[in-house]
Amino acid sequence: MPSPNDPIDPAAAERERDQQEALGRAILLRRTELALSRRELAEAAGLSYPFVSALERGRRAPSVRTLHRLAGALGTTVADLEARADELVDHAAVDPVASRALVERLLREALHDEVRSEVARALGGDGAAAAPPGVPTTGLDVASTPYASIRERVEDTLRRFLEVDELVVDDDGDIPIRHGTAMVFIRPLEEPATVLCFSPVLVDVKDSAALYEELNDLNTRSHFLTWSYHDGAVLASIEVFGEPFEPRHLVAAHVLLASAADDLDEELRERFGGNVFFGEDAPPKPPPGAAGYL
Repeated sequence: MPSPNDPIDPAAAERERDQQEALGRAILLRRTELALSRRELAEAAGLSYPFVSALERGRRAPSVRTLHRLAGALGTTVADLEARADELVDHAAVDPVASRALVERLLREALHDEVRSEVARALGGDGAAAAPPGVPTTGLDVASTPYASIRERVEDTLRRFLEVDELVVDDDGDIPIRHGTAMVFIRPLEEPATVLCFSPVLVDVKDSAALYEELNDLNTRSHFLTWSYHDGAVLASIEVFGEPFEPRHLVAAHVLLASAADDLDEELRERFGGNVFFGEDAPPKPPPGAAGYL
């Protein structure tokens, strides 16, 4: 049995890290095959959302008991998860460059499937769960309606989406939409014709190397959202084409932003400090699209 005073074997430590990362990816891939959100998996396994998030990114190692709970929630076995992880590790040993490409492809596919299932669930697509309250599955088609500007198109879409007669517009001309602990802002732009959607996921945050590393990681894994830091705020944003304009794309953008912000704000706050954005009582919002992530 090794003692605390034994020298650390760098090769063994690296193999352990590789196995830990591969196991996290195996869990992520299995979860997305089932169209489960990370929060749904955490609840089903009786674990915290931050722990499952860190686990999938290879930053935490589960105990044997925890791994059995995860396997049960994923409808599989510990042996199957470990076998899948071993395949990723073995592939890396044979060809590290090809392995990185393989893992990136698998993660892209998995994350794309997760995003696609989230959008389908929100929009009531085929085989998806029912749309949440306030999200219409029909009546969003405004293509045949004449509009004088992108703003008119956007505002009409959002009124239908939110099922309201009037929208709130702030002093910057942005349309704020409350979602749980998050706030999504919609900013129509005429030149160029785009719709900028953004959410201050955290405010009053101090920048640090660890924070920039996390934002880089989120940008690598988030192929639909852009993560940035500006003037004490962590921002998530996504742009929608204004010409041609597709109302369902705007709805999907809101769903993705709201889901990401509402899911990650507490996790990021625990790690980096700051405050979640609650809406009316929150500090002034930062400008979107500003430089600030590496």
